[in-house]
Amino acid sequence: MLVGAGGPPVRGTAAPAPVKVRRSPFPLVLLGAVGLLTWPLAGHAAASPSPPVSALADTVHLASMAVWLGGLVVLVGFVLRQGWADRRVLGVILPVWSRWAAVAVCWLVLGGLVQAVIEIGGLSALFDTWYGQLILIKAGLLGVVLTVAFFSRRLVLRRAFGPQVGGSAATGASRLGRLVAAELGLAAIVLAASSVLVQTTPGRSADIEARAAAEAVGFSTTLNSSIFSVQFEIFPVQIGENNTLHAFVYTPAGKPVAVAEWKVTAALPEKGIPPIPNDVVSIRDSQGIGAITFPYPGRWELTLTIRLDDLNQATVRTAVDVPGS
Repeated sequence: MLVGAGGPPVRGTAAPAPVKVRRSPFPLVLLGAVGLLTWPLAGHAAASPSPPVSALADTVHLASMAVWLGGLVVLVGFVLRQGWADRRVLGVILPVWSRWAAVAVCWLVLGGLVQAVIEIGGLSALFDTWYGQLILIKAGLLGVVLTVAFFSRRLVLRRAFGPQVGGSAATGASRLGRLVAAELGLAAIVLAASSVLVQTTPGRSADIEARAAAEAVGFSTTLNSSIFSVQFEIFPVQIGENNTLHAFVYTPAGKPVAVAEWKVTAALPEKGIPPIPNDVVSIRDSQGIGAITFPYPGRWELTLTIRLDDLNQATVRTAVDVPGS
């Protein structure tokens, strides 16, 4: 018998089976991988001596940390809560998680070790630079975290949460929950140390900068006139424009005196280079700062003309030896 639209279903016909839609995890995995790669490409890895290796190590390090810390959050926030303290649930989830965590920590340490070797650059930088010291602090904190994680894993492997060891699942879960919470708290401290680390100049760069500063040549002297005494320094003294002049002007009695105008020139007579003006500005009444250009090596004649007011002006001179590159 036919039925009208909206009528009851025909007796004897089977209801259609629900269609199961399986969604591929590939888009989420791809999105996560792309997201992880953005951090290394914008950090120290992009400027390292081996960018591909550094980027790969950084990505592995971040992915492993995400798996480990993300799992700890799920354990503390959901699995080990009082309502989930069921032996069957814990007996299935915890051993699997323990294996995943062990693998993640191994990759975490390996990725971090590769990063440290590349970014520190040498054994001396490990102890003499702030970056290296942060690495040591982070390694020490990680050692404490792994110690707590070891006891957590041992508790899982011994099935301390089950009644076969003389206690209830809830008691075992409570013990494990405290250990995992401590592990998560310490891991958060390690994460904070990492956030400081990524903002710090790598040891390899700091070591290079320190050596360059030690090898740099500077110049300082005091020049006197009838109306003032000027103490100044130039650092470094090298070919190019990156030579900073810092000057202080005093009265003959040694008191700071205000400067109305600075005129500084540098000439190299042996190469026929006439006086080159260099800008100097006052940062305080008696202090001036500027950049001095030395295009070539040689003995440069430096002339400073300092005007104190409309009636008082004097010129002093000195020679600066600029080494070759």
